[in-house]
Amino acid sequence: MDAVITLVVTIGVLAGLIWNRWPAEWLMMAAAVLLILLGVISPTTFLSGFANPGIMTIGALFVVAAGVQETGALRWMLERLLGRPTSPSSALARLMPITSLLSAFLNNTPVVAQFIGLVQGWCARMKISPSRLLMPMSYAAILWCWSTSPRRFSPRSSPTMPPPCSCFRSP
Repeated sequence: MDAVITLVVTIGVLAGLIWNRWPAEWLMMAAAVLLILLGVISPTTFLSGFANPGIMTIGALFVVAAGVQETGALRWMLERLLGRPTSPSSALARLMPITSLLSAFLNNTPVVAQFIGLVQGWCARMKISPSRLLMPMSYAAILWCWSTSPRRFSPRSSPTMPPPCSCFRSP
C-alpha cells in the first residue's frame, strides 16, 4: 500500500511541476508532509535526508552565492568581464569560455549558481527564455569538468580511485 501512495504522490508532484502553478519547493515539502501524515515515512527518516553532508554543502553554497550576489560585487565584476550581450548567441559566446574555465578548477554547482542572476538579467533584457542560456551553461560546466579529467578515460584507471575532476570531489 505504501508503494501505491508514494506513486500517487509522485505523480501529483510531477503534475504540479508541469503545470508550474506552485513553487517547486512548496510541492516537494507538501509531498513530504503528506507522506509523513499517511505513515509512509517517519519524521526521523524525512529529517535524516537533511543530514547528508552533500545536501548541506549544496545548501550552504546557495546561501554563499546569494550573499555574494546581494553585495553586488560579483555582478559588477561579471558585467565588466562579460559585458552586455545583445543576442543569445553573443551571450553564449561570452558565457561559455568563462563557465568552462571556472568549472575545470571549481565545483560546478557554485560556478553555475554564481551566474544564474546575471544570466536571468540578460534574458529579461533580450526577452528570451532563461533556459536558452542556463541549460547550455550548465552543460558546458559539466562537459569541461569531464574533459579535464584524464584518468576518467584512461584504461589503467582504478575503479576505486576517485576521479580528479572537481565536479566529483566530495565536499
